[in-house]
Amino acid sequence: MTIRNDSIANSLRVATAVAWVAAQLSGAHAQTVVRTTPLSPPPRGGEPVGIWSCGAFLQVENHDSGTPTLSVYDQSGAEVQRVAVQIPGARLVTTLDNHFARSADGYLAVTGWAYGLGDRAANFLAVISPDGANQTAVRTDPYAPKALTFASDGSIWTAGLEKNADGIYKEGIFKEPGADYFVIRRFDRSGKLLGSAVPRGLLPEPAPLEGSRLIASKDRVGWFSPMARRYTEFSLDGKQLGSYSHNVSIYDVAGIALCDDGGVWLSVKADPSGKTGETILMSLDREHGTWSGGNRRPGVYLLGCTGTTLVTTSTWDQLQWMATH
Repeated sequence: MTIRNDSIANSLRVATAVAWVAAQLSGAHAQTVVRTTPLSPPPRGGEPVGIWSCGAFLQVENHDSGTPTLSVYDQSGAEVQRVAVQIPGARLVTTLDNHFARSADGYLAVTGWAYGLGDRAANFLAVISPDGANQTAVRTDPYAPKALTFASDGSIWTAGLEKNADGIYKEGIFKEPGADYFVIRRFDRSGKLLGSAVPRGLLPEPAPLEGSRLIASKDRVGWFSPMARRYTEFSLDGKQLGSYSHNVSIYDVAGIALCDDGGVWLSVKADPSGKTGETILMSLDREHGTWSGGNRRPGVYLLGCTGTTLVTTSTWDQLQWMATH
């Protein structure tokens, strides 16, 4: 095994800008919960919520420890795998939601940062075989992946920043000195770099990678950046297909999903005070570059999409399957 480095991504809170949400309520779509599936056993510890990835729900336990453990649940809600993430020589390993994913054939990929005997963290990308027996970890320094997903062709996509000696932390967010590098990077399962996209210089915002998310469907990969106020899509070979603006802050997002029919869905909070906990599912109209919202509903965290059905949760111990039409 080898190692690489990452910087901490703040867990996203569920909140939204009411003026924007209210302005988007025209052209609403109906979303109906078609079934609910309890998770057995329930996720342990109430840690980062987890994600839906290639037909499975992934959740991490002890996400900031010597051996974070990934639990994998199938579509019936049964836990089918538990795998400890092992980074050689590390005394502390941290990984968060959107830092792990599963491929269609059962491989797991994990990014995060690991501490050895000293205090310096090393960013890494780890790939775990379907049976959990083989783990390969490569060090990605100075590149620090902040989000990760598997594309349908099995390649591993990351979105990250490149740290250097001039970078500083301010108000909990890493501020970069303006160096240019590629933000999106694709790797194979051995950790070999396959390609890159989106020069940092095209993103003038101070911290466009904070809170960003990668999502995938059968024919494309999407990158959602709350800080850059953009959602960008790529073909599987890394060519940019389109880029769309939004008005959601880093704390507004309660999950995002890309479905195989091309639908892009975003869950945001309907009540800025947080008293009701209600959320609205927004969908992207690519033709007009706008987002429209559906009905208010009790808090829904959007985990992902399977085919054309959204996978959500509101109680963390069960999955909800939601039709989009």
